[in-house]
Amino acid sequence: MELSQAQNFEFEPGDAIGIVCSNPVSEVNRLIELLSLQDVADKLCAVALKADAKGKIPAHIPRETKATVRQMLTWYVDIRTPPKKVKNILLTHTDL
Repeated sequence: MELSQAQNFEFEPGDAIGIVCSNPVSEVNRLIELLSLQDVADKLCAVALKADAKGKIPAHIPRETKATVRQMLTWYVDIRTPPKKVKNILLTHTDL
């Protein structure tokens, strides 16, 4: 792997960079199909919490700029990792 700097950055000891891999197109398309989002998958949208919602939007999800549902699922969401609630249910109801 080779990295090049598009801008001048100063790195300090302990700094880190993140490498984000995209989700496979076939899996994103399948998820869009399963969620019946074909009609809106390529329309721009903004992410916001409902007024009565608890929690916060993760920092890596774009809020200032709009993105399509397909872009969100491709670049910003880990579609392979089960949500924490699913993990907890599996741990509660299975023997290890």
